[in-house]
Amino acid sequence: GRAAIVPGDPDASELLVRVEAHDDDLAMPPAASKRPKLTVQEIAVLRQWISQGAEYQGHWAFLPVADSSP
Repeated sequence: GRAAIVPGDPDASELLVRVEAHDDDLAMPPAASKRPKLTVQEIAVLRQWISQGAEYQGHWAFLPVADSSP
């Protein structure tokens, strides 16, 4: 499969392929979810974020516990 996000290359990022898709088999969110498609502005923000390197930090709940004792 393709990478969901390719930092610096929005056109190679499957995320954008899916949110911009007009084919119901590929489109995200899927039609069956009854959720609205992303707006043009929301997609532009994703495209810009990916173009700028798509820096991402995992959710704190899924990061390893760090020892905070002095």
